[in-house]
Amino acid sequence: MKTSNFPCWLSPIQLEEAEALINLGFRYCGNADNFCVERKVSSVGKWTFYTCDGQVALDAICDGALYSRCLELETWHGDQTWFNNQVRQARKAIQEVQRRKKERQGVQLSLFEVQP
Repeated sequence: MKTSNFPCWLSPIQLEEAEALINLGFRYCGNADNFCVERKVSSVGKWTFYTCDGQVALDAICDGALYSRCLELETWHGDQTWFNNQVRQARKAIQEVQRRKKERQGVQLSLFEVQP
């Protein structure tokens, strides 16, 4: 059976945001129900970022979909500034998707001149 990086219940914009997180090294881990969320780190849009004590990872949850990025193999060394930069990078990726969505919406054009 083929697995997907995207749950079927996310909206199109949330799927784009999830793809941006995957491009940063996040992986889809399934449904967030019964998932331990100890410490909220940040949020942007419908996404909330968490971490748990003793866990070297950054978790992102949106409408019950859990994405996680393992930071253990990266240059972590307990540096809070480095960790905060990883959170900022994830937030920025989501904000960029939201900005592009606004640009795509564009302006309503009229085919005919409207008379007052």
